[in-house]
Order: sequence, then structure tokens, then C-alpha cells
Amino acid sequence: MCMKQRAHLLLGLAVLFIAAAAPAFAQAAVEKAVYYDDAYLQPGGWIDPTAAATIRDFFVGKGYKELNAADLATFMRARIQDGKRSVIVFAKDTGPDTVCEAVEGGGPSPNTTLRQYLNAGGRIVWAGDIPFYYQNAAGTPTTWADGGSTTILGFNAAGGTWDLNNTAQLTDAGKRWGLSTTWSSVRPASAAAVDEVLASATQGQASGWVKRFVPGDNFGGFVRIIDHGLSQVTDDDMANMLAVAEYMPAGGPAALSKISGTVKDDAGKPVANAVILVSGGPAGTMSTTTDANGHYVLYTVPGTYTVVPEALASAPQTVTVDAAGATVDFTGKPLPEMSLGTADGLQWKILRAGSIFDFTPADPGYKLDSQWQDNDIPSDAEVRDLNGAYFWYHTTFTIPAEWGSYKRGLILDRYSVEDSDWSFFNGHFIGNNKWNTTGARRYFIPMDWVNFGGTNTLVVKGQHGNDTGGMNRAAPLLHFASPLVGAILVSAKEAGSNMPALNATVTLSTPTGDPKGSAVVREAGYAIFGEVPAGDYVVALQPTPAVANATPLTQTVSVKPGSVAEVTFNPTLVPLVVGDTTQYDDDFSGSSLASKWTSIEIGDAGGSSAKVASGELVVSAAGANIYDAADNFHFVYQRVSGDFSASVKVTFVPYAATLSKAALMIRANTDPDSVNALVYQSPTDNQQYGCRFQWRPTKGATTQGGTVGLDQPGTVAPTWLNIRRVGKTVTAYFSENGTTASLVADGANVTINDLPDTVLVGMGWASRGDMADARFDDFKIRPISAAPPIVKGDLSGDGKVLVNDAVLALQFAVGLKTPTADQLAAGDLNGDGKIAINEVTLILQAAVGLRTL
Repeated sequence: MCMKQRAHLLLGLAVLFIAAAAPAFAQAAVEKAVYYDDAYLQPGGWIDPTAAATIRDFFVGKGYKELNAADLATFMRARIQDGKRSVIVFAKDTGPDTVCEAVEGGGPSPNTTLRQYLNAGGRIVWAGDIPFYYQNAAGTPTTWADGGSTTILGFNAAGGTWDLNNTAQLTDAGKRWGLSTTWSSVRPASAAAVDEVLASATQGQASGWVKRFVPGDNFGGFVRIIDHGLSQVTDDDMANMLAVAEYMPAGGPAALSKISGTVKDDAGKPVANAVILVSGGPAGTMSTTTDANGHYVLYTVPGTYTVVPEALASAPQTVTVDAAGATVDFTGKPLPEMSLGTADGLQWKILRAGSIFDFTPADPGYKLDSQWQDNDIPSDAEVRDLNGAYFWYHTTFTIPAEWGSYKRGLILDRYSVEDSDWSFFNGHFIGNNKWNTTGARRYFIPMDWVNFGGTNTLVVKGQHGNDTGGMNRAAPLLHFASPLVGAILVSAKEAGSNMPALNATVTLSTPTGDPKGSAVVREAGYAIFGEVPAGDYVVALQPTPAVANATPLTQTVSVKPGSVAEVTFNPTLVPLVVGDTTQYDDDFSGSSLASKWTSIEIGDAGGSSAKVASGELVVSAAGANIYDAADNFHFVYQRVSGDFSASVKVTFVPYAATLSKAALMIRANTDPDSVNALVYQSPTDNQQYGCRFQWRPTKGATTQGGTVGLDQPGTVAPTWLNIRRVGKTVTAYFSENGTTASLVADGANVTINDLPDTVLVGMGWASRGDMADARFDDFKIRPISAAPPIVKGDLSGDGKVLVNDAVLALQFAVGLKTPTADQLAAGDLNGDGKIAINEVTLILQAAVGLRTL
């Protein structure tokens, strides 16, 4: 037998040995349970009570232990203490108050029993509604909306594009987990926010996914599948739920070790709700919180870690954790904290006004005038009559000089803002939450920005959806952060215009390329990474479509404990339209609609019409909607072929209904169920909904996108709308100034395969109510030149594969440089999203003529 044959034989034996060593589910001694409680079935959630009972019966028949709400709490707490591997299938898609506890004001706690169970390596299987959209207390639901998952799981579990209503495709990971059938996706997560995508919807949304809570673990985590309503469950649904519940990784679960201890003050009393930060080792950074007895538990893979409590003036302890675990106790003087409510003696003011890009009241030199009124915190903001409106809070207070001696940054938390906020401390941006109605904020404030011994100013911009609003649950709480962390503030604004790179993505990684997080630039022009462990990081502003830059902008920063590292990017933003006038343009200055336009009622729009008046296009229509599987509206269009950018100014949108739509649309034909894509402006007096993007991917399909509740800009007319079509890809923008285009959330690079080369482009109007007039002006179309094709292996962009391309690939592979999007596309030869040594070898072989790519 030759050496090569022996090597193959040994490899085969090794594979067989590993396969034989991989324990079956029963061998791994996993505790299995299904949660179901008759008293917690209604109301709320998408799983019908009958369907919930079916799920319960199925899993009980498979040997799973049935748990009611009280039993569930007992089971989870036992696993938190003993660390035994376990899985819980939720037969009902609401969070029972026994394990999904609330904080002061009724919002979700970041330290629920359920989260502690996940932190201990437990697995939860969830189908149906958005996780923790509702908290249920024996038949009395509390609507936490997206804030439930954002707070409990640490991310928005439905942060993808809503209402795609398309079939989710199983990924390789999903097949490995045992999924066998697909489903229609309605509430996906963003793929970037989860650890494994099990099923992927159109545009790469995660319809099935796994989120892990113990770094380095391969068993535990939160598993979500079947992200739609379940009035009844099928055999396929049951098979999928059973598969992910019983999935066992090859080789069995990773070995976890336990770090535990007790935190006491200097009088020997236990300190409850103290945040414990653990950093270092192969697992990275983790945190947990003490219980009522001051006890904490955290599970991790073996390694050397630094442990420190936030609430005590106690030095960090370094501990080596092996299979036996480690005990780390703390005793120290409690650090001071400040409650910032009206009852604490602070005077709060509110201004019921504002607009999307105006952040002037956050400036340190801003002076309050008579429009600012006294307002108690917490209390309702009383903005019901200003549906979708912006408002501002302002207060000042003194931080004792002795706080500066602790040499730590601060944390501002406990408060929530219904529905969105942009928070500023002494003029500095500290954080933003969009449409997180109930979730408590947690923002890091570096020492650099604090006036110890003097006056400090907290300013919060809010945006209201409907009904109640504002800082109405709890007052902000100011306390100390861990001594191990700092922050990175990223400013991303265009030089000159000072406009933000709205919806651009900022990534954070180590110098060796290990990803550490991502954030989105919001309306204020900032993204921030708070509570970042001290060390060196690479910050990158990702390129198009949010900005015009074709390559990432990067900077390397060093984070010091208690301080902030500030990064400034000045990207070139996307211009609204550029180039010479074309035959499609129209400023509607004539006395009648030009002959190049076709004006038509599609579906039933109440006998609609269009005319030119006072230099504008006036469209009169009723129309039920432009949505679902067929449209009813009025359309004024021209035929356009090829790649182009189209824009129009929406000058007025009457309030005929909440989501009346004045749209810029591209459409395959005039059939009511035609393929289309559009960006629209909602009524002028309703900033909640602003600009939105939606599309119908195939003829007769249900419209995707455009759903209420998504992260969309709160704009009012006049607004410029912009659609760019390149091949089968459509991207949507809006503009407040008629010059700079801002990316609409969920409107980036949407692929519509059934879009023909020649499309109908123009203005659509559906009042969704009585006959009403929408007004448009300044229509423009510009051709877009096709981008040069990507040549595999050509990292330098000269159209050839040479040795210098192999050198570049090597630099990317070892982390010396970061590839641009085009370089990654050219160098990632096996499609795994990176350039590795194997690709360096292939590119070098191609460069010297040994192969073709």
C-alpha cells in the first residue's frame, strides 16, 4: 500500500471514529421540555390555542416534559444553577411573566430568567410571532413589540424586511439542523444579527436562524423557525420543530465551565441586579446580572478571564477557568448612582416639534425659548394629535466632583422612549433606538464628556408613532460602567452638506479581521459602539448603496477604559440625479400634460384623472391601495428601457388615510397584479410612516416590504423620491433638499428577476379613502452606465490576473489589508465570503499560467 493510499485509509478511519464518537441525543443526557399553559394562551401571539395544544401533544408524545408557566421558571432556574444541557420548545409564542420579567414601568428586563437560561447554554425553539412581542400574565398581555426581543435577546429578532410572504429557502446550515421543508416568511431577522441562518428569504433575510449566547458553544441558543402565523400546524411544521429541538452537533455539545460568585457591599449585604462583566479568553466578552441574593452564574469555555462588577468600587479579578469552573466573589463599597426624574428634583422641558434631520436642540449652545414647556418624567408626552411627530426633551443636573475619582465611564439606562429616540449628553451623541417602544435604553458615556462637579445637559429627541408617546415608563438612571470598557463614536457625514450617510453600515473588527459588531448610521449622522473592551479595532464605513464611495473607508483606533475613540468619515453621498436633461424630464410648466405621458386608472381608483395645474402634476384618485396581490390607483407613466435613475418631487400628500401613497414607481405593465417596485411618501401630516419602499417580485404575488413598523424615515412633503434600476436590481432613495439622496431602509439592492428591460416609469397615487389630489413636480430620468464586469482573480482592477493580484490576495488573507467589495468579489473564488490562503494559491497559479479561473 502506497503512502497516499495509507493516508486515505487513515482519514477514512478518522471520519468513522468521529462519527461513532458523536453521541446520539439520548446519550447526551439532554433535558427536554415543552412549554404550554392554558391560562397563558390568549390573547396575543400568532399560534392559535388549538395549534399550541397540538404542538404540546406532539412533543409530550416524543417524551418531552410538559411545563406550565410556573414549572417553566423552576426548570430554567435549575438549569441555570446546574448547567445541564436542555431544550425547551415553546408551544405558545408569547413570553410568560414567570420567566420574561418586567422592569419598572412595565418594559422588558434585560436580565430575565429566560435570558439567564440562554446564558447557561440552554436551547429554546420558537415558531410563530416575533419573539417576546407580547408578555403574557395569565391572560393579560403586555405589548412589548420589537422592544421585547431587542431587550431580552439583545437584538431585534424581526429586524429584516417584513411581509416578504415568499418561500424561505433552506441553507446548508438548516439542512444540517435537520430542516426538511420550507415555509412562507413574514417576520425575518437580519442575517447579520444572527449566528447561523437556517432558512433565507428573498434579499438574504433570515427566516430561520440561531442566536448563541455563550461564545464558543455549539449547542445552546435561541432557534427561530416558521416565522408566520400558525392557526393550525402541519406534519411538516412538526417535523421541522422536532428536528431543531433534537439537533446535536457533531462530537456533542461543547464543554462549558461555570463562573459563579456572590457580590456583597462593604456591610456584607448582597447586591442585587449588579452587572458582572467577564472578558478575555477564547470566548470574548460576556455579562450577567446578580439575583436578589447577590449571586451570579455564567457559563463559558475554559480560559483565562477578567471578572468585574459594575456596581462596586472593587478591583477586577483575573481567573483561569478549567473544567471544574471557578468561584469569584466580590465585596466592596457600592458606587453611587443618580435617578434623573422629576421626583428626583430635576426640571424637564419638552418641545413638541422637530423634523427628520434637525438636531439643533442637541447643540451645547442651544437656548430654550417659550415653546419649551414643563414636563414631568416619566409621563406621557401628550403628542397624540401630532401623529408621527418629533419632540424633544431637555434637562440639566450636577454630577458630584468625587465621581471623577473612580476613573470610569457612565451608563445611562432604565428609561424608554415611545417610540424612537436619539440621545445626547453635553452635546455628544450617545445612542439611538428606532421603534423600540418599551425596551430600556442603555448608553455608554465616556469620562471625556462628563463635567464632574459642574452642570451637565441631557437632551433626547423622540419620534412618536400613535396613541401614547414619550418617556412614559421610567426616568433615566445614571450609574458607573465597568472599568474595563470604553466606546467608539463614528461620525459619517458628507463634507460641505453635512448630510448623514443614512442607513450606511459601520463594521467593527480586530486588526486581525475578527468581526466584533456592526451598527447603522442614523439620522443624526452617527453610529456608536458602547461598552467596548479596551484594545485596538478597525472601523470601516461600508460602501454603496448608502454612500457613493465604491470602497470601504477604514480607520484603526485604540480604545482606552472609560474613554471614547472618535472616528470621522466624510463619505461622498449619492447625488439625487446627475447628467444632462433627457427627453423624459418634465417640470410640468405647460398648460396640459405632455403627450409623452400616459395617464391611466389601474384597477378601481374611483374614476381617477391627472392634469397639469400651477406648474405641478395633480393626480386625483381614490384607490384602495397599491399593495397585496393587485393594485387600485392612478398611474402617469412613460416607457423607459435599460438602466436608469428616476426622481420626482412630491409636493403635497393629502391625509385621506393613514397610508395614502404618493409614489414613484417602475412597473412591468398596466395589469393590476403586475410586477413593480415603488418608493412612496405618506401623508404630509403623518411623519410616522414617511418614505417607504415596496415591490411585487412576480406577477400576482403578494407585495413585499412597505410594512408599518419598519425602520423608515419620518419625512413630510415636499420630498424627492428616487429609484435606481440596474439590471434586475432596484434601490430606493429619498431627498429632503433635492440634491443629496438618502437610502430608504429595506430599499437597498432589491433583486426583482421578473422585471423586463422596458418598464413603465412614473407617478402613482392611491388615497386609500375618498377622492383626493396628490401633487408632483420636477420629474427626471438619467441613464446609468453599466459597471465593468468582475474578473475573477483580478484584485487590482486592471482586467488581468498577475502576480501583484496574488500579493494583494495574500495581504487580505493574513489580515494586513481589508478588501473592497469588488476585490472580495474578485478574490472569493469559493463563495465563502472571504479571501483565504487557498484562493491566494489559485490566483498565483493563474497569474503564472498554470490554470484559469
